[in-house]
This record gives sequence, C-alpha cells and structure tokens, in this order.
Amino acid sequence: MHVTTAKSIDPTALRAIIAAGMLFVSSCALAKTWIISTEPGSISIGEVAQQAQDGDTVEIRAGQYDGGVAVWPQKRLTIRGIGARPIIRAGTRSAEAKGIWVIRQGDFTIENIEFRDARGADAVGSGIRLERGTLTVRKCVFLNNEIGLMTANTPSTRLTIEDSEFGNAPTDAGGLHHLVYVGRIESVEVRGSYFHTGHVGHLFKSRARQSTLKYNLLADGPDGEASYELDFPNGGEVLVVGNTLVQGMRSQNRVVIAFGAEGNTWDKNRLQLAHNTLVNESFIPAWFLRVWRDRFASPPEIVAVNNLTSGLGIFEFGNDGVFIGNANRVQTLDHGRIPPSAASLLALDAVRPAPDPALRPDSEFAPDIGEIRISAPTQWVPGAFQATGAADNRPH
Repeated sequence: MHVTTAKSIDPTALRAIIAAGMLFVSSCALAKTWIISTEPGSISIGEVAQQAQDGDTVEIRAGQYDGGVAVWPQKRLTIRGIGARPIIRAGTRSAEAKGIWVIRQGDFTIENIEFRDARGADAVGSGIRLERGTLTVRKCVFLNNEIGLMTANTPSTRLTIEDSEFGNAPTDAGGLHHLVYVGRIESVEVRGSYFHTGHVGHLFKSRARQSTLKYNLLADGPDGEASYELDFPNGGEVLVVGNTLVQGMRSQNRVVIAFGAEGNTWDKNRLQLAHNTLVNESFIPAWFLRVWRDRFASPPEIVAVNNLTSGLGIFEFGNDGVFIGNANRVQTLDHGRIPPSAASLLALDAVRPAPDPALRPDSEFAPDIGEIRISAPTQWVPGAFQATGAADNRPH
C-alpha cells in the first residue's frame, strides 16, 4: 500500500499565511459604506475622497452634485450611484486642473455615475483621469467633457468600460476633444457602449499595448464633427469585433479606422477586425480602414473577416493582409437604423464562420446601451448583426 506523508510547513511561512489571513478578515470586517446625498448636512464627495479607506464602498444617491470634484488616493474602492443616476457637474471646479475625478493608483470600480462639463489645463479636462492602477467603469455617462475619460502613460494600468455612454464633445476653440483617450497602458477593453457627437477629436483613441472593442456603437450623428471613429496611433494588439461605426456627414476626416498613424511603440502589432458594420453617411467616399505600414519597424499583421461596409468608400484597397468574407453595400444600410431590419440582413449573402473562434461574435449591441447574447446562427452574414438567432437574445 502506498502511503503519502504531508510535507512539513516552514513555521515562518505558516505565521505569514496566518497573519495575511487575519489582516484580510480584519479589513473586510472594518470596511465601511459611505452614503452621499443632496440632503442638507450630508458629507460631500470631496470629504469622502479624503476619509474613505481601502476596501470601502461609496454610494451616491440620485441628484445633481455641482463642483463634486475629487482626487481618490485609495488602493481599492467601489463607487456607485444608487437609484436614478447621480450627475456630477464640474461647475467652475477641477481636481488638480485635470478634471472631475482623479484616480491616483488603486483598483477601482465606478458604476452608474454621470460626469458632465469637465474643463482643465491644456483643454484636456476629463470626466475621469486614471493615472495608474485598474479601473472598471460600468453603466456610466460622460457628456460635454473636454476628454470623456483619459489615462496617463503607465504600462501596468488596465481599463475596462462596460455599457456606458460618451458624447457631446464641447465645441470650444482649442484642444482635441476625444471622447476616450487611452495612453500607453497595458490594456483597455470596451463593450456594449455608445459613442456619439464628437468634435474635431476622435470618438475613441488608444495607445495601449492591447485594445479590445466588442459590441459597441460609435455613431457621430447629424451634429457630430469628429475625426476618426477609432484611432490606434501606435498600433499594438487590437481586436475589434461586432461593432457598428457610423461616420456622419460633417466628419472632419474621411478615415473611419486608423492604425499606426504616429508610428509604432509596441513590439507586437496586429489588427483583427471581424463582423463589424462600417457606415459612411456622406456622399464623399470614406477610407474605412487606413494602415500606415511604412511607420512600423516591421509590417503589422492585418486580419479582416466578415465585415460589412455600407455607403461610398474603400476598405481593402491599399491594405496588405488577410481579407475574408467582407462585403459592401453601396447604399447606406437601412439609412443607419440600428439594428438593421431582419429583411435587410436576410438580403445579405451568407459567409463562412470566421476561422478563429475568437472572431465569431457571441453578442450584439443592444440599443440604447449594452449588449445581448445571440445564439450562433445556422448561416452567418457579414456585419455586426445576424439575421438568425435574434429570438434567443437574452440579457448579457
């Protein structure tokens, strides 16, 4: 009979494990929930930012908070709006001349908050400025900010955005008012979110090592004057699946997706586009995809599978790479209706499933904001929406 004997544990290591466990239990027991409201006598956002401890939760009741700017120095914090989404207006104030909220270096989750009217130095006042750490933004709204959300250039930083809205870039002279600006960080992922009504700047710009966008709607709209819809100026590893990009009549630049315009930063550069719908609403042809290959130390890898372009423009022309199953509709698909009608989708020719499962969408953008699951269709069609499986849609 084989007998297994337990190995002895080093006493010093055992004491360290016990101490760490006790510290974790203690911190959980001491975690506090802060309540902020518009009621007279309530603690202010700025006061909570100074007093909250790591692991606490901050709950902000519905209402409008003018001048609710703050610098958050905690290592770990959850901040959420309770009930109807509270509105944080910058007013005439700015945290460190950077915007409304500055996240210094923690692991933060921010949910159900609306940020408006941020102004700052050099015309880059942000609704949220992430300097370092990990941030998840969920079901938030950013309107009329010089930059909706902005990160610093800190390689270890990670950003996730889910089910959120970015729009109404200010039309003040000066500055490039990107709705989201991501610096040279480790990763950014955006899902189920809506970008609209830009001005001069881009709807979304990322210099991250890894950028992932799935099931979003970026539609500048009749009043928008944005430049690029998606900009990846330094390349990196970019995955764009199941998005709808609509370039408006008043766009400042005919490029929809830009890759490598400012030269590469990263050692690996790959752009994968699958099942996206790219719409040009103008009578002037669009450059749906432009890659600046000559600005990379070595040619980037470009893979484009089962994308649908609608309206006048070029997609594959001038771009070296793998292009499979992409289609064009000269007339604008359903006049920009999102999602397109079932009849319009059924009129598209079927395509083969993307060879890489990672390029097969399992969800779709769900107007007005968010995403819904879809069942794999019996026949795929190009673009961000499928003609079958809609009856099986359920909340994601």
